[in-house]
Amino acid sequence: MLYIICKPKSGQDNSRTKNDFEEKFNLKKITAEISDVKNRANGCFMIKCDSVNSNERMKEELVAQSGRSYEISETKLRNPCILVSNIATNINLDDIIKYIKSQNCFLDADDVLDLKLVKRAKKGNADYAIIECNDSAP
Repeated sequence: MLYIICKPKSGQDNSRTKNDFEEKFNLKKITAEISDVKNRANGCFMIKCDSVNSNERMKEELVAQSGRSYEISETKLRNPCILVSNIATNINLDDIIKYIKSQNCFLDADDVLDLKLVKRAKKGNADYAIIECNDSAP
């Protein structure tokens, strides 16, 4: 589930944001089910709703009520990543993704696997890699 981020455009502390939140934003009138509210640095706060519909309603209401004093946005989802460890150092790094696709029948040729990071392990003669998958990969 995504969080809605409410960030003040002017620098202020969390106590002022809390007062603005209670005065300007009437959450009781918004028909959205809130499951979590978190305070963040620089007066920011994050709201998590129970459903996608509640999240959309909350975001629309906050944008309407905030005026120009707050920037309202949503957190972005990240693509899933996998860690491949104990890669032999003699393997060509360009072939790692080809090997993974050839050994996993559920991956299609269209699935994008992006090699993000390769590092040598501190002990031993092996590398490890972090590979990001697109959202359609299982």
